[in-house]
Amino acid sequence: MNDIDQMLNDSAERYFLDLCTRETLDCVEEGHWLSEAWASMGDIGLVSAAVMETEPGEQGLPLSSLSMLARQAGRFNVPLPLVETYLAQRALMRHGIPFDENVPLGVSILATDPAIKLDRSAAGGYIVNGSVARVAWGRHCEGVVVSASTQDGPVLVLLPKGKVNRQQSNLAGEPRDTLEYEKVHIAEECVRPAIQEQGRLLFEGALFRCMQMTGALQRALEMTIGYAKEREQFGRPIAKFQVIQHQIAEMAAQVASATAAADAASHASASNVAFAEVAMAKIRCSEAASLACAIAHQVHGAMGFTHEHSLHLTTRRLLSWREEFGSESYWAAWLGAQLEALSENELWSFVTAPSAHTFS
Repeated sequence: MNDIDQMLNDSAERYFLDLCTRETLDCVEEGHWLSEAWASMGDIGLVSAAVMETEPGEQGLPLSSLSMLARQAGRFNVPLPLVETYLAQRALMRHGIPFDENVPLGVSILATDPAIKLDRSAAGGYIVNGSVARVAWGRHCEGVVVSASTQDGPVLVLLPKGKVNRQQSNLAGEPRDTLEYEKVHIAEECVRPAIQEQGRLLFEGALFRCMQMTGALQRALEMTIGYAKEREQFGRPIAKFQVIQHQIAEMAAQVASATAAADAASHASASNVAFAEVAMAKIRCSEAASLACAIAHQVHGAMGFTHEHSLHLTTRRLLSWREEFGSESYWAAWLGAQLEALSENELWSFVTAPSAHTFS
């Protein structure tokens, strides 16, 4: 970890620890927006980390550094669209689309194209009609980045804040809204040709969710171990019982394997997105989330299922994030299709260096 990464990591950890209190998380789940918290995150450089100038002539932290911040956000259940804003900023920066680096940006968490139609306007620019479903934090975002199709081919589009047609949430209570657009005019500079950009958004989103899940998994494991040491049954802590020890050992193994897979994908994506590694990491992290959540609630017993206990703030996010930007079944099917297309002479090279292969 270099000096910039260490500084941002330490700043994020301190800030998230102070921000993410039980009262704040409950307030956000009731529909409130933390405008002051978002502004203060911008003041310390967290919001603009994806576009900040790190070296002369270089803009934006690498994907591996942003992934580290995503893990901290997952560990503390950060109730703001920080990760989604990083994803949107990177896409806009790649295509030269101007944007305000301090405003929250949204993306659709679905693996399919949004139902957006762009038509040329006689006055210049484009007229937008249609809707974008399952936009993360859509009701609070100032802009939404989507991929769309035009007569000239696929494009990346920065849409203004749309009309919230349906306010929805994931299992954790985080907004996942459907935004509606009817004859909305956008400038020419907000649309750029984008070859396979939908795939790029999907893969980077999956990597960020992997890192968030590993942060949340580590938090759930810490809570479970702590509770097992404190909760007494038959005159001794339940951590002394062999069955509880076996459960916690299994949970720790799931957390370790998911973290290793996510770290490998992040490391392989230092210069460019490593498609195969990200797919494998999302499969492993999503599977681990299901198993670890079950064990955490089993060890906590009835207490862990109450709203008053904080465990659900982490486990509900884990169960939500495992389905977003592609579930384990989605990525397993994708990976299987890619492997099926390889010749028998390519299989060994894929096993030893999967990032060296180009996938569709």
